[in-house]
Amino acid sequence: AALLYEVQAVVGSVLFRFKAEFAGLPRILAHGFKHIPTAARMLEEFPKWEDKDHNPAFKAVGLCATSSLLAPDSEAPAMSVFLAGYSVGSLAGVLQKLLGAVGVPKAKIEQLAIDIIELSAKHGLDTCGIPGGKKC
Repeated sequence: AALLYEVQAVVGSVLFRFKAEFAGLPRILAHGFKHIPTAARMLEEFPKWEDKDHNPAFKAVGLCATSSLLAPDSEAPAMSVFLAGYSVGSLAGVLQKLLGAVGVPKAKIEQLAIDIIELSAKHGLDTCGIPGGKKC
């Protein structure tokens, strides 16, 4: 998922002159917020999903977090999970949707996605959740 945040940061910087040091990066793909527009709605919907944070509706708007970087009892302790690469499942097609949403011509999306994944892996960014990617 880190790769997706990095691509969105670049899009935000290039298209909107957004400087990440001033605030959190806004989401480029906003479609998921039609179903889950508020935190209150998320709290209402989340308990209904057997797959919890793996649910596509959650993945479209939610950001998983941990309350402690050092706690060994959280779902995904940073010291043992993130160093090896972490993903809540396949992110197949998400990068391509993002590229299409920001205006990349259809004919160029697939190759650009492949290039981004290869460059990300080459520079140590975890791409394990994306087909063709690998753990860092």
